[in-house]
Amino acid sequence: MRRPTGSWTSAVGRRMVEAGSAAPLREVRDLVRRARPAGSRGDLLYRVYSAVLAALLAVTPVAAAVQNALRSSAPLPALPAQTPDVLPLALVAVVLIALWAVLQDAVLRGPVRVSVPFIDWVLPLPLSREAVLRPFLLRATGFSAALWAVGCLLLPPLLWRTVLAAPDGAGLLLVQAGAAGALLGVFASGAGTLLADGRILDRIRPLFYLSLLLLAGLAGLVWTGRVPDGSVEPVLWSGPWGWASLLLLDRHRLPALALLAFLALATAAAARGRLPSLDPRGLRSGAQLASGVRGGLWLTDAGWFRASLGDARKAGFSARRALPPPRDPRLLVPWRDMLGILRDGPAFVRACLLLGPSLLCARAETEGLPLSLRTLITAAGPFCMYLAVGGLMEGARSCAAVPGRTRYLLHSPGGLALAHGLAPLLVAAVPTLAWTGVLTLLGGPDPGVFWAAACLPASAAAALAGIYRGVMPLQFLSGFDTPFGNSALLQTALWHASGFLGLLAVAWPGNVPWLLAGTAALVWWARRRGGRVMGAGGP
Repeated sequence: MRRPTGSWTSAVGRRMVEAGSAAPLREVRDLVRRARPAGSRGDLLYRVYSAVLAALLAVTPVAAAVQNALRSSAPLPALPAQTPDVLPLALVAVVLIALWAVLQDAVLRGPVRVSVPFIDWVLPLPLSREAVLRPFLLRATGFSAALWAVGCLLLPPLLWRTVLAAPDGAGLLLVQAGAAGALLGVFASGAGTLLADGRILDRIRPLFYLSLLLLAGLAGLVWTGRVPDGSVEPVLWSGPWGWASLLLLDRHRLPALALLAFLALATAAAARGRLPSLDPRGLRSGAQLASGVRGGLWLTDAGWFRASLGDARKAGFSARRALPPPRDPRLLVPWRDMLGILRDGPAFVRACLLLGPSLLCARAETEGLPLSLRTLITAAGPFCMYLAVGGLMEGARSCAAVPGRTRYLLHSPGGLALAHGLAPLLVAAVPTLAWTGVLTLLGGPDPGVFWAAACLPASAAAALAGIYRGVMPLQFLSGFDTPFGNSALLQTALWHASGFLGLLAVAWPGNVPWLLAGTAALVWWARRRGGRVMGAGGP
């Protein structure tokens, strides 16, 4: 979207200030609307056109999929008998993670989407801030409700095709699922407004990760039969994440829908009262971040997004999490990376949570499943491990973003690039061994689990290669024409996913010599890429 020029903002700002105290809110809105450049109106119309076109293109396949799920009489895939028992816990975890992602987005980009000129010129006026921001909140709430409704509409047909048989009143259940999704969207938008400053979110972050660990532990106990499947019932009534799961599972639909409606309306009312106290500085930083995302800065610069959030995500120093410096200067880089990991507890917890599903995917029995589902499970394991190890490599990212800070370290550029992988590899090995032991005790030794654990060094090398990809060549954005269309999108996607694709090529065949040779190739690749990036910061 094209940003307004400085002359336009100055002219509109002077007219607003002159009329601010006397003009009613509607007159100020009309003034902003009339002064908006014609190009901005064209951008708005283009976005509306794109949204309508995307909706029309998506409605037909979604409707066809729902209709096929309702009319299909094909037998369900041969899944393990414990799958329906742990399905409620999986749905609770999915909804909980989605709600957490919405809250994080509200902290980063702001609960309402307001342009920077609007923040600079309209919010300082002597007008009711609640009345000024209410339309933006309503728009954000409506978009969130629509998005959540679509997600909850798609989940039941997916469950009916894979895990559960379609109930008799499937049509009514779909309508209620869409309503529950819309109510969840309203609740998520309101909760994001209430927690926009991020302080409360930081306090409950350990509780969120603890909840996911408890859900994973309870799922393991239910799967192995150590606790009855009825023990998941209190979890389903624990909050909106469980109420929505009750409705999707065709249990207690009306009470769950009533609880969701009450909570959504209460949260929306509280969010409306929170609008006058929103910090304009937070709104402005969120608007700048959203403008950079829309402008595609993250497409060409791999470290832009994390660099823009560096101050907000920086962990505080604590003497209790300090390590004595090493005597050998060559260990300075791993020591500094270990300090960063110890001070960033959420990154370590995320790695623990991701390594569990990675090993579970390696242990999963995929015989008899559709080819698409088998492929998804096979790729999900390396992907979770790649994310887990890569999330611990903040030191490598910071040096790749600012190579000049490495000029006084006693390493060659390539050696320095590989040194940033030692501490994350050692730290990730601890939960990997723990998960391997737990899965072996619960279900006996499994070759797939040991194979996945053996892929950990390859995951570290692939994550380093992905971090050191540098700046994307600009010719990728233009691409070249082929009989199947322009190649720009494919080239951009391959450039961003190059590290994971390298890991997938190494881990997929399941051959030990291939794994060893592939790991060595990934290490060489990471050293070469990192040497090129680190060498750019030489004296």
